[in-house]
Amino acid sequence: MTTKDRGMKRKPFAAWPADLQARWQGKEHLMNMSQPSRQRCLRTAELLLGMTLVPPSAEVWQAFTAVLASKYAPSTVKTYLIDASYAVRILWPEDDWAWLVAQLRNRKRQAAPDSSTDIARASWPAAWEAAWQAAVAPPDGASRRRRLRRIYRSGDAEAAAAQTDGESRGDHNRSPRRWSPPFRRRVIRGANSYLTFLRADGRALEVTRANIDGYVGELETRGLSDHSIAMHIEEIALLMKTVVAPQEDWSWLQGFAEALKAAAKTRRGKAARIVSVSDLTALAETMMAEARAGVGGVQDAIRFRDGLLIGYLALMGNRLRNISEMALGTTVETQGETIRVTFEGTKNGSRWSAPWPAKFEQAFWDYVTVYRPLLGPQDDALWTARDGFGMTYGALSRRIGDITFARIGRRVSPHLFRDCIATQAQRISPEAVRPAAKLLGHSERVLDLHYGHAECVEASKALEGVIGAMVPPRLSRRVR
Repeated sequence: MTTKDRGMKRKPFAAWPADLQARWQGKEHLMNMSQPSRQRCLRTAELLLGMTLVPPSAEVWQAFTAVLASKYAPSTVKTYLIDASYAVRILWPEDDWAWLVAQLRNRKRQAAPDSSTDIARASWPAAWEAAWQAAVAPPDGASRRRRLRRIYRSGDAEAAAAQTDGESRGDHNRSPRRWSPPFRRRVIRGANSYLTFLRADGRALEVTRANIDGYVGELETRGLSDHSIAMHIEEIALLMKTVVAPQEDWSWLQGFAEALKAAAKTRRGKAARIVSVSDLTALAETMMAEARAGVGGVQDAIRFRDGLLIGYLALMGNRLRNISEMALGTTVETQGETIRVTFEGTKNGSRWSAPWPAKFEQAFWDYVTVYRPLLGPQDDALWTARDGFGMTYGALSRRIGDITFARIGRRVSPHLFRDCIATQAQRISPEAVRPAAKLLGHSERVLDLHYGHAECVEASKALEGVIGAMVPPRLSRRVR
């Protein structure tokens, strides 16, 4: 905002009532920001107090939002409303601001770009779109009954077990109508990327060897890794063989994607990037200790959140999609001193439930009672950003990768945590492999047939026990 704030009425800090001045000065440590950001937040508070000196009602807030919207771009309005939400929490902490959280949440959703898969397919050839609609349409009752009769008459229990195996239930092996929403979006994005290249290069909108060769060359010029290129080709192959033209032979395209993946795996080499689980938990404890030694501001809250997140991932290894869905009262439930994490749907389609790791139980309570409230108006998401809303899938991935690279010299992606757990379990003893497999949600057929569907409670406790018994080695680099 400019100094004059474009004619908007302001109540300078010196003119505030004494009690509000005292609250602002006493709580200023909550805004552990840069000086420009702190000044902007103060000016926003002055604008709000220019409209009311009492806790704003929903009507006053709506009028305040309208004034901002008449003068600034939507992205700017969003920033100032977040600043104003900090201000009201500091000035009137005893009030219930649940309605304000709901308004900000709705505004954030409305401002988000429309990721509708229908809009994303708007540029598809008509034949592709018609095939997609037919492939994802739910089956009619007669088709479903025929399929059930075939299963019943076969009487092949072993084949049925294979159909319910975790690997065979993955999206790659499901019919398009049973693809998860994220997987559908991934396939659509891959098709759109391919079609965009064809149009830009003046090529026919077809999947041919010549077009694929040209597309691979285009992806290489963009600087994509071999693994990313392989994923792009795999998406096109999957779309063609399951949706657009399943009657044709696409083995050449699928084989090309698999060869690219094999070459990329050889070059990348996960072994060099594996980090000890003990290193990761030690990093988590160090970050939380640093936060406790701080002044109790927003940056300390962020550091504590990041440390707890890394510690949880190091011992539980949930997939990032489930991590981004963690929310208090739903996936994360507390009853007395008991904390339980439950995901009704995982990648293999099964339910996953386990207690919070005992090593970080106290840290969990510290986070939800002390540090999480410092991160702005509260959404129900467990891992909240500085604006109080839940961190997105992408934000979580970038944050974890950046922290591990800065702290221990290796970029450990959220999915690589799973490899770290499996590797550590193999190194500890053969007895640790089975609980690790259960904890990570690998419902391998042999385990299902011989050991049943044991709940993850025993798996998480067993793995945590064998890992916790080890003496944590020093970090590979000095923790800064």
